[in-house]
Amino acid sequence: MPIRHYTSTDWKQICAVHDSARKDELAASGLLEAFLTLEQTAENEGLFDGVILVHEENTEVSGFAAFSDNELTWLYVHPDAYRRGIGRALLRHAIEDCGGTMSTEVLVGNDAALKLYLSEGFNIVKRVDGRLTGNEAFAASGYLLQRNAGDASPFTQPDPSRHAAKGSPFHSGPSATSRNGLDSSNVRHHGMSTDGFTWKTQNDASPEDLAILSNGVLAHGRALASDGNAESISCLVRHRGVLVAGASGRTEYARLFVNHLWVAEELRNQGIARRILTEMESEAAGRGCRDAMIETLDESVAALYARLGYQSIAVIHGYVGRFNRHIMLKASIACTP
Repeated sequence: MPIRHYTSTDWKQICAVHDSARKDELAASGLLEAFLTLEQTAENEGLFDGVILVHEENTEVSGFAAFSDNELTWLYVHPDAYRRGIGRALLRHAIEDCGGTMSTEVLVGNDAALKLYLSEGFNIVKRVDGRLTGNEAFAASGYLLQRNAGDASPFTQPDPSRHAAKGSPFHSGPSATSRNGLDSSNVRHHGMSTDGFTWKTQNDASPEDLAILSNGVLAHGRALASDGNAESISCLVRHRGVLVAGASGRTEYARLFVNHLWVAEELRNQGIARRILTEMESEAAGRGCRDAMIETLDESVAALYARLGYQSIAVIHGYVGRFNRHIMLKASIACTP
């Protein structure tokens, strides 16, 4: 990846990158009204207090990252360059410059960024509720993330295509507040003591703790299957603004996996589930998927899926209590007009 240090001639281009990508970031968190341009925020938020890296290709800057005192404070990629590995490359260069130890923050709702950080060895330390960095008139919530040197990550060796000079000195200014989340300058990052473990088996774990477990498992799985091009997918049905039905899952290894499918009870048996699956299958086929998999513990729902072209490839009898687990596959899916 052609990554180098920022120069003043890059200013207009990183403004364009930020202003386009920031809108996507805020929209995902329901904070689009809080948008401010880079020109409005860069100086007050300490963009130039540390190291800035840019990704340039064919004279076009498509992404940039900034970090100071082992804190990643800015990371943006232009929407036209999404899903090309640019954000990951910038992040890995920043991690290497910091010796593998780094902290950052991510707004709740910015699932793409959270997924990236978890796959690169970051862990969720805690959820923080506060004010939005750069526009403190807005309340916001985010995750405080920490990565320690030696943490498991697909990134284990320096990138031989690296263009930015290693060991560049940091500016001596104060540590910038993380652009990716909240004004949490009073929050300290705590590591784990090797002799400070506690063990607790319980039935009331907090949603934040459960999210850490779930995200950790997902990140490990994504690292193992990094060539699968996993991407979330959903179809949501609303009536007068109220969610009444929908499905969610992922596409990976040219297959659609439907994890959840729900229709409000009063709207069942009206063809809504059929339409949802058709929409999901069409979108997945457009992404290059060839087939679709779905599971259920409900015998009547299994019969419905069979009518929609899904065939049973496995049944685990007595999977839980009196329920059987049906694993069903539709061998061919296609785009619909």
